[in-house]
Amino acid sequence: MAIKKVCLLIVVLLFSLAGGAEAAADPVTDRLLTGLNENNYRKFSSDFDQGMKENFSEAHFRTIHADIKAKIGDYISRKFVGMEEKDGYKIMIYHAVFSKEQQKVVVRTVVSELNGQLYVSGFWLDSPNLRK
Repeated sequence: MAIKKVCLLIVVLLFSLAGGAEAAADPVTDRLLTGLNENNYRKFSSDFDQGMKENFSEAHFRTIHADIKAKIGDYISRKFVGMEEKDGYKIMIYHAVFSKEQQKVVVRTVVSELNGQLYVSGFWLDSPNLRK
């Protein structure tokens, strides 16, 4: 009986930790997706960490923005589906709806924390149309 209680406590703690990370990362992911929708690099990159600032230029943003709009259209909504942790990073996983994509679009926002602030360390979209 005591083992069952300990296992239940561990499960509850894991869900509460994921929920806290989700709540903190949701606004960050929303800024990425709405910045992409609005073709607004400043909004899109507002939470970038130093590595992303150095490696994801506005020119690169313009190129991928055009490709994303052509292949999957406008971002409509997203739903949190899970979180992974790797090498000190939290990988937030969402399923998103875009106007030209029949299937779900998998959104991965990689976040890191520095002095209590969340920063974007990686961002990926994946869907059948994007792979064409």
